[in-house]
Amino acid sequence: MGLIDSAEQATRGRLWLIGGVFEEQSGIYSFGGWFRQGGVLEREIRGKLVDEGGESEIMGTFDPEQYLKFDKTYPKIHDSFKYELRFENGLWLGEFKGQCPRDYRKGPIEAIVTPISSTPRCLLG
Repeated sequence: MGLIDSAEQATRGRLWLIGGVFEEQSGIYSFGGWFRQGGVLEREIRGKLVDEGGESEIMGTFDPEQYLKFDKTYPKIHDSFKYELRFENGLWLGEFKGQCPRDYRKGPIEAIVTPISSTPRCLLG
């Protein structure tokens, strides 16, 4: 099957890699990271991203054929953003918006999301 059996895969969820670019007034920036799908709800995701702002945590929902929605939070600076993407012609396209009352940052996003067929041992924790 892979490095882990199907029962363990089901309880830990499926691992996905994500990378892309987003644009805001100050420029175009890249990001990358991972998320795990599954848990209490089948479409629930949790993971981490890294971009120009540093490391962030993501939580949201994902349907691999339709949508990816998540909140991204930078724990060190308590800044958060809402991301909404849809699957179109092999790419994930959408936008982000700042969630703080005085944060009007928003812009387009383009990303690629890739499944990992089995969880590598180094990520099993």
